[in-house]
Amino acid sequence: MAYREDNVVEHMVPLDHEVEKRVYGFYQDIGWEVSTSEEGLMINVAPQTGPFLVKGIGYWRTKTHYKTDWFENHEDPDDPTQLSVYTRGLRLPKLMDLIEVPLVLPTNDHVELVVDAGGDLLKQHMHQTLRTHADRLEFRFADPFLFGVRVTGPKPRTTKLPKLFR
Repeated sequence: MAYREDNVVEHMVPLDHEVEKRVYGFYQDIGWEVSTSEEGLMINVAPQTGPFLVKGIGYWRTKTHYKTDWFENHEDPDDPTQLSVYTRGLRLPKLMDLIEVPLVLPTNDHVELVVDAGGDLLKQHMHQTLRTHADRLEFRFADPFLFGVRVTGPKPRTTKLPKLFR
């Protein structure tokens, strides 16, 4: 297991059995690890990275109305905003990509492996396909609730000496 038991980010989602099924289904279908906390309120997901430990995303299941009131029911399978069967049901009305907290994987190779393992389903959810940005690979996708997620490789190491030593 490559999950580190702490999350890069936690998303609040409604405490609903269908929400839990969609988290499990989506992330298992794209090849990620999924686990639930002892109390059953936190669902943790993280990409498969072999022996390398990575932080993941936590889905905190809550009944708190001021947090869950953002979610709307989207059941129409012909709705053009449906990315897959996993965006059907309670979700945000549009992509929430305002806060950027990236999942940083151990290497750029891991980023490519995550994209390959995710297959067509992950590609359907991508709003930024795999690209090189700031000398590292990255892509962005919408989860089943339309929270934006950025997955990236590590910052490149520099071998430049500080100006003081040049």
